[in-house]
Amino acid sequence: MKKLIPVVCALITLHLTAFAQKINYQSNIQEALSKAKQTQKPLFVLIGLPTVPPSISKNQPAANNGLEEGKAATFYNKNFINVKISLSDSAYSTFKKLYPIKTDSYPTHLFLDSDGEIIYRGPSVMMSSPAFYLTMANDALKATASGKTFSYYKHLQQQGSLTQNQLKEFITLKEKLGLFDNQLLIDEYVNNLPVKALNDYQEVLFILRAGPLAYGKTYNLAYTNRKIVDSIYKTEPLELRKEINNNIIVNTRNEAIRKKDAAIARQLSQFVIGTWSKDFRRGAKASQEELLYYYSTVKDTANYYSQATYFYDNYYMRVSVDSINKMRQNAVEANRLQTIERMKQVNPSIPFNKSSMPVSGTHIVMRTGVVTTIATGGPVMSDVPTTLNNAAYTFYRLGTHNTTNLTKALLWSKRSIELSPNNFAFYDTIAHLLYRLDFYDEAIFNQKKAIELAKRNPMAVNVNIDPLKKELAKMQEKSL
Repeated sequence: MKKLIPVVCALITLHLTAFAQKINYQSNIQEALSKAKQTQKPLFVLIGLPTVPPSISKNQPAANNGLEEGKAATFYNKNFINVKISLSDSAYSTFKKLYPIKTDSYPTHLFLDSDGEIIYRGPSVMMSSPAFYLTMANDALKATASGKTFSYYKHLQQQGSLTQNQLKEFITLKEKLGLFDNQLLIDEYVNNLPVKALNDYQEVLFILRAGPLAYGKTYNLAYTNRKIVDSIYKTEPLELRKEINNNIIVNTRNEAIRKKDAAIARQLSQFVIGTWSKDFRRGAKASQEELLYYYSTVKDTANYYSQATYFYDNYYMRVSVDSINKMRQNAVEANRLQTIERMKQVNPSIPFNKSSMPVSGTHIVMRTGVVTTIATGGPVMSDVPTTLNNAAYTFYRLGTHNTTNLTKALLWSKRSIELSPNNFAFYDTIAHLLYRLDFYDEAIFNQKKAIELAKRNPMAVNVNIDPLKKELAKMQEKSL
């Protein structure tokens, strides 16, 4: 009997080793893509929020993740090349340039083929059960095996041989993957569409959802049957109606910037007003925001400086602290309801207490059901102090040396600090403005303040302080 003990121990050791196996993540996306190509394995990309520092996480219950070890980890190591990207990493910026997908909730689960093209996108939730991740992985492998992948349709498109049905399939697939830059594809699709098809509710819905350019040829053709369009905006779920408008807005915005076409930007501005038909003031504000974004991006500084001055003074400098707090509360509540809806899509049977369910803008931890964590895309809103800070820094970034412009930006920056006095980034902004106004001592003082606040920030583990220090050195040397 004693002779069997080493064998039994060895089997136990092997079992525990297999169970404890964790996912082997590559160090960066370029390395992962290279290894995927070498091995001809698909690539799994996990995009998550920054790691919570120990000072915060020790007071929060740890979410149970069924992906990181055990059966799921073993399966992923065997079948995929894996890479994990944090939103706080520079690697995320690199990834977004390579893959401009729509991401508004985290964690994001993406699967790419060995050539780096997206093949599948999983739900943006963290689950305690490994079965969820195994199902997601198998769905990705099935999508690859089907042959009807993004690469397949892209190849047909490059050859100019996409049929009408394949155009529709390609657009639908891209939407599932979070790729909504379909304005050129939908133009091609509508060009080959019989006129009578515009009397079909589902066809018109498909066209609008694809995001045609605002007031462009395809958009106008869809609106030839106004009765159907009105019905879509009255009967379809609110989230779908928002999606339609957002797709049109984003595609039109990008086209205006790509072409540096102010006429397209003005068309978009008019479209945005129409999306706020029941609130003219908010529509006018959103419309002006679109034009300002266009002017700043294409560096039309003459229009930007003049219009931004009125805009931020009118909409943000007059807002009281009480109003700001109310706006934040409303945003938190809206975020809460959106999160619940996303959770219901994953598991409709999970019970929710809408009045007490926590929403933080980072993690939501569930202690009942199988969903342990779902994350929103960051802060609950771009609030007043952040908006004023960003506007002030945009004035600086665009290179103005006009004293009037810089003084106006300085006022916005001071107001952002009054409303949020512990944000290190706000002090960095005011330091740069003061430096350009030749107030060197004040600039150095505020840059040092920015560095100190960044060091004390509870999320400082995710803050790279080196750029702040380099800027301080330049200010001290008067070489900025």
